Formats: sequence, C-alpha cells, structure tokens
Amino acid sequence: MTTLAFYNNKGGVGKTTATINIAYALAEIGKHILVIDCDSQRNTSRFFGGGEAAGVIEGIIDRIADKFSDGSPISRTRYPNIDVMLLDDVHILEEKTVRELYDFAVLDLPPAMNEYTSDILRLCDFVLVPIELESFSIQGLSNVSETLSAVGKPFCCFVNKYNKSVKAHEAMFTLARENLGDILLNTPLPYSPAIINSITADKTVAEYWRFSPVLYSLGGLVEEILQNVEKLDKLDKFDELGKAVG
Repeated sequence: MTTLAFYNNKGGVGKTTATINIAYALAEIGKHILVIDCDSQRNTSRFFGGGEAAGVIEGIIDRIADKFSDGSPISRTRYPNIDVMLLDDVHILEEKTVRELYDFAVLDLPPAMNEYTSDILRLCDFVLVPIELESFSIQGLSNVSETLSAVGKPFCCFVNKYNKSVKAHEAMFTLARENLGDILLNTPLPYSPAIINSITADKTVAEYWRFSPVLYSLGGLVEEILQNVEKLDKLDKFDELGKAVG
C-alpha cells in the first residue's frame, strides 16, 4: 500500500476536493482505496460517509475492523473500490491488514503545522501539496518545504484552481515552474464551476458531468502521481538491494 497525503498549511487551496476526486480517479482505474480523513472539519469523510446521497451504503466492515489492534472503524462507501475512515491512531497506517487490503491510502490532512501533522507525515510515502497561483500561497511554500524536509518525505506540488484566461495565473504558473522545477507537476487542475457544483450535489466531478473538461486535467494529474509513485517503488527496491548486498 502506498500512502498519499494531501497537505498544505494554508486553507482554501482546494485540498479536500482534490483528495475526493483523485481518490475516485484512482478507484476508477481499478485501485483499492482507503480514504483517511485527518482534518477536524471532516469534510472528506462527510462527503463519503454523510448519508446515502454522499456515498455510504453500509456501516462498519466487521470482517476488517475486528482484525485491527486498535479496532479502528472503516466504513464502506457506495464506490466499490473506496472505503473511508477517520484517523484516530496514526499507527493504523502500519497495520499489516490495512496494507494488504488497499493499493493506496489517501489522506486529507488539516491545514496546520504541528506535532499531529508531523506524526502523520512521517508515516506517509508521498506528499501532494495543492497550491493556488497567488503570491501568498507561493510564498508559504517555503514553510511547507521545511516541514516536509524535517520529516524526510518526498513531495510534489500541483496547481489548483488554474484559470488560463487570467493573465496573472499564466505568468505565475510559468514563474512557479521556473523556481520549483520537477517539484511542480506539469498538469494543473483548472478552476471550474463543475467542481464546486459537484461537491454541493454530493458527487465527484466525473459523476456530476461525465464529459467535463476537468476530467482531462484530472487524468493527466493522476498519471503524473502514479509515475512519481513508481519512481519511489524503484528507489525502495534499490535500497533493499543495497541492504542485502551490504
């Protein structure tokens, strides 16, 4: 299981909507996903587990939960490949049962820098940082970078709410690519009323509008994420080989 954490210490950058739609996109290509809501606002778990319209068709999965050392509850959703839970104990990410059941754990972290988020980040494999193309968001990246470097985790940024008709966005995107290099993923997620309306309707973008142009960008972003995960897997194998040889 690969753990992907969506994190930014700045709120309002579209972290939760990105978490929901990327988790759904991964499930659509056959991956088994555990969505873990770490944010006290509980918007991600509310989307997946706030009632039948928001996704829940069953309660606790007893056949899984009773195997966990801490008995943490996991709920099924209406999406066949997606389960959801609230994070009460970060060490559930180390549970062998969990790691064998899912391809990805997708975590929605709170917009904060504290011991709680640091503990979670230490147990994650890769961190995705959504950013907006405005100066305060870009300037705040240095703090995020310091936090992730301190816990020793690889990360990439991706631009969210990109509006190509706004000249400032185009200029800032170019500037961000020049300064961030490979840390910035090439595919931005565009600003779109479809994203806002879909969440209001308790649907993913793909469910709300199957032919939305947003889906092309979402698909490209997911492909880039998977490529980065593949690189991590290769590095892990090299590390294991090095230890074996040593």
